[in-house]
Amino acid sequence: MKKNHILYILILVLSLGTLFYILINSNQEKDMTFNAHAGNLELDNWNQEDVIDLYGQWLFYPDMLYDDIDKNSSPLVKKVSHWWEEDRELDYNPYGYGTYILSIKGLEPNREYAISVIDVVTAYNLYVNGEKTISNGTVGRSKATSTPKWEQKTTMFKADGKGQVNIAIEVSNFDYYRGGLWNTPELGSVQAILDYHNREKVIEMFLFGVL
Repeated sequence: MKKNHILYILILVLSLGTLFYILINSNQEKDMTFNAHAGNLELDNWNQEDVIDLYGQWLFYPDMLYDDIDKNSSPLVKKVSHWWEEDRELDYNPYGYGTYILSIKGLEPNREYAISVIDVVTAYNLYVNGEKTISNGTVGRSKATSTPKWEQKTTMFKADGKGQVNIAIEVSNFDYYRGGLWNTPELGSVQAILDYHNREKVIEMFLFGVL
């Protein structure tokens, strides 16, 4: 019994040492200094090796999917994270569908980036410059045509020659008590996003093992 106790302590010490080494040698942190305003996000001074949350004011088109939107459409301005059931303008209704749009400037021209969407239980499609790059569940205009899904997904894209990109996320929810885009998507270089989430997985595995 005493030997087993000593062995457990050694394993715990080695595990803590490994976790500490990973944390010390990982440079992937979130930069929380950027906020979108009225559907625009300027990233001119961003350290592009950091991961950022696409936090702030997005344009939101309630009761419209991405293909419904044209120059005559009138959006609301909503801060993401956004919960429909807490929004007075939406009558506190968690059910329905709509589209969020954000324009980003200040990226490195023609460089590859990644966007990660986590913990969105509802159905959504993500578009980058008009091209659908992520589908999660089935987006629809009614409960009969909408199917929710819970899965973290990441997509890669290339900024245009001016370092700009347009992000659109259409969301539908007819099943869950919470609707909307209630976690902010993450943006970073491809390697930064991979490293950030790999580190999170290592920490989760360690904590699960200890518990």
